[in-house]
Amino acid sequence: MPPAPRPVAPGTVFWLILPHGAANGFVTVTLPFLLTRAGLTVGEAGAIVALALLPQTWRFVWAPVVDLTLTPRRWYGLSLAAAVLAVAAFGVLPVGRGPTGLIAAAAVLAQAAGVFISAPVSAITVRQVAPEARGRAAGWLQAGSLAGTGAGGGLGVWLAAHVSAPAAPVGLAAAMLACGVALRWVPVDGAIARADRVADRLRTMWRDLRAVLREPEGLLVAGTSCLPLAAGGLMGVWSSVAPAWRASPDQVALVTGVLYAALTTLGCVLAGWLMDRASRWTVFLGGSVVMAGVTALLLAAPRTPGVYVAGVAAYALVVGVGYAGYTATVIRVTGPGAAATTYAVLTALGNLPVAYATWADARAYDRWGVPGLLGADTALSLLALVPAVAGLALVRRARRRRAAAPAAAPALALGPA
Repeated sequence: MPPAPRPVAPGTVFWLILPHGAANGFVTVTLPFLLTRAGLTVGEAGAIVALALLPQTWRFVWAPVVDLTLTPRRWYGLSLAAAVLAVAAFGVLPVGRGPTGLIAAAAVLAQAAGVFISAPVSAITVRQVAPEARGRAAGWLQAGSLAGTGAGGGLGVWLAAHVSAPAAPVGLAAAMLACGVALRWVPVDGAIARADRVADRLRTMWRDLRAVLREPEGLLVAGTSCLPLAAGGLMGVWSSVAPAWRASPDQVALVTGVLYAALTTLGCVLAGWLMDRASRWTVFLGGSVVMAGVTALLLAAPRTPGVYVAGVAAYALVVGVGYAGYTATVIRVTGPGAAATTYAVLTALGNLPVAYATWADARAYDRWGVPGLLGADTALSLLALVPAVAGLALVRRARRRRAAAPAAAPALALGPA
């Protein structure tokens, strides 16, 4: 019997998911920067970004392919190649000069290619990271996604401002391709490589999905995924509204790029530290409360470049905390048999509020300016807490009842929240 492959180190997940974040950073940071400089309104650019974010909600459509065919390792190589080509294609597209429909369609394709990367990475995380290290892996998974978004978006803005518009997507595509080296530290999993029949994999996938949705906490994760809890809708708007604070292109590139990547990563690490001392739900829901506080303070602060930099930086830190908390709740209820599919279904729902929060924030800015922008984001964060807290109270009540009746064995052994 061949020896079991060594577990994948949690930090490897960070490098594997970076290209996914970089593709997202191009669409949500660099592209709106280019579009508004070319004459589109913030609302028009925000609508394109919101449309491009929709593939995040479709990931459950193609994620079963990863569970049913090939291996996560092979799917990663294929999806990375597709994402690199899709982003690089913007180097020849007439951004800001061609039809907006063409640009929107290209943005959707680039985002879809980048999103597919997350399916094999999530499967690798659940199947090949040691169980005792999956909490850290959740933090690194979200850290890589957010750091890629910040670094990729900021690099794109800097290249567009200092080199040329075509240099932004080409440079990002090259950086994404370099991250593929991390695949070297993902061993072939013999259990996955020995191809079970598709019918057997399909039955396992359905069993795992059903088990998740039969659990109260699984239903709670699915329900809260649709709510704008720490959704970070302003991530797709910050670069296009910077003139309202008189921020320069270099300041935008800095705070939505290097600082954003560093602070979201720090937020994810901080969330991991907090989740060793408090529940995942406390960190996740608490992130939404703090995010509302940040936007409320920005609403009252003067509109200066320094305030813009400080506000976006604080927002980035809280996004890291909230997203890592959410990711941990998803991994907690994800079974190994249908890892890519279950994770994709739940996170697809989780990306829906990001898309509609981005659209709502951008439209509010077009109609009411900065007060509308920040007021809308604050209201979304706070209103979402009401059903989330009520649902969590019901789940904890059900858990206490189950603990009082030990004969009723749970479908999933989830452990402490």
